[in-house]
Amino acid sequence: MGKPHPILSAPDMRVYVTPYAKGAVVTFYHQQHVDLFGLKCTNCHREENCNTCHDLQKTVAKKKSMQEVHAICAGCHEKDECGRCHADKERPGFSHASTGWPLSRYHDTLSCRACHPTGKPIARLNRDCVGCHAGFKQGKFRHAVTGVQLDETHAGLECSDCHVDLKFAKDPSCTGCHDDKRDFRKMPPGRKIKLK
Repeated sequence: MGKPHPILSAPDMRVYVTPYAKGAVVTFYHQQHVDLFGLKCTNCHREENCNTCHDLQKTVAKKKSMQEVHAICAGCHEKDECGRCHADKERPGFSHASTGWPLSRYHDTLSCRACHPTGKPIARLNRDCVGCHAGFKQGKFRHAVTGVQLDETHAGLECSDCHVDLKFAKDPSCTGCHDDKRDFRKMPPGRKIKLK
C-alpha cells in the first residue's frame, strides 16, 4: 500500500538565471499565469510524471537541453519573441495598468473573471462599458461613480445625448445641445467630486 503523496504547492514566483548573455533572467509568476490564462496543471505539465522528480535509477539529474527547457512553454509561446520572457533583471508581476487600462477603484476589487469570461484565456476586452454593463438604464446608473455628480438638467438626459452612440470609452460630446463649443472639461455637466 504506499504512502499518500504530499500536497505539492507551486511557488508564487520563480526567477531563473539562464546561460544567455542577453536576457539571462526569466521571472515567472506561477499562480498569476494560471489565473490570467485559466490553465490547468496538465496544460503545461502534460509530459511530466513521477519520474520528473523521482528517478531511483539515477543519482544525478540529467541536464536538459535548451529545447527541453523551452518545451514546457512552447505550446503557447512558440511564436513569441524571446524578450517576452527573457530580460536583464527581475520583472514585476502583472499590473492591469500595463494593459493601458488602469482599473478604477470599482473594478480594482473584482476578480479577473468578473470581467473576463470563465473557461477562456484572458484577452483584451472591448472598452465600451456596455460590453459588461448592458443593463445601464436611464435613472438607474449612478453617474457620480465617474467623478461627476450630474446637475439637475443633465441628470434628466439620455446617456446617448452626451455619449454619442453609447461609446463610453470616448469623451462625451456637448455639441448635441450646445453650439458654443462647450467642453465638458472646462464646463462639466455637474459638480466634480473626489472619488474615494
